[in-house]
Amino acid sequence: MILNREDLMNRIDNDVELLCDLHEIFLEDLPCRRAAVTAALQSGDLDELRSAAHAIKGALGNLGGEEAHEAASLLEELARAGTTEGLREAARTVEVQVERLLPELAKLVAEHE
Repeated sequence: MILNREDLMNRIDNDVELLCDLHEIFLEDLPCRRAAVTAALQSGDLDELRSAAHAIKGALGNLGGEEAHEAASLLEELARAGTTEGLREAARTVEVQVERLLPELAKLVAEHE
């Protein structure tokens, strides 16, 4: 599921203002989080990559982005395990899933404004 609307709305007690705030914060933070993943991949810093993936995973989990959360979790696990095999593919999967999530989140926010 790209976006678990029910879980997200339950998690925030149907607080539309909080939904808008979470969405806005996510959009503001996303470029920095993406840059951290990219930098860690380029430098081969698996600790930094694990940390960046963990941060993205948390944000995605808070927003009900199930598939993107799962992808970020895999990236975090790979970095934690110290393996470089599959890291770039896992990072691309996170990107794809985030790009799928963004319009769904925007639609949900627009429905509640």
